[in-house]
Amino acid sequence: SLEARAWGATEGGAGILAVALDARRGRFYVAAFESTLEPHRVTRLFEDALLEPSALLGRLPASPVLWLGDAGTRLSRPGDRALPESPPAAETVARLGLSAPRLDPLALAPSYLRLVEAQERRLG
Repeated sequence: SLEARAWGATEGGAGILAVALDARRGRFYVAAFESTLEPHRVTRLFEDALLEPSALLGRLPASPVLWLGDAGTRLSRPGDRALPESPPAAETVARLGLSAPRLDPLALAPSYLRLVEAQERRLG
């Protein structure tokens, strides 16, 4: 859903896009992309990650960033912009799915970036 939000941000124009969703406990699910207009393309700068704000801001270029997702207003720096939260459009998700390489559906596996809260508590 992070990449789908980036592809759906057409009003932001060209530049750096950061998608950040609140993961609670002071961390955020994030990904960053570079967007171009002609042709419209979104290129990933780093893979989806679970980061604290200082680690996230250290990964972003110094140029202004367009923030997407529910945590964008909390993470934006002076000169950055944050768009209001909105989920990715179904059309955008469908287009991404159609453009992805064909994979064996039985080989797909979820990518969890953190343990669930009960597991974290048990492990200390």
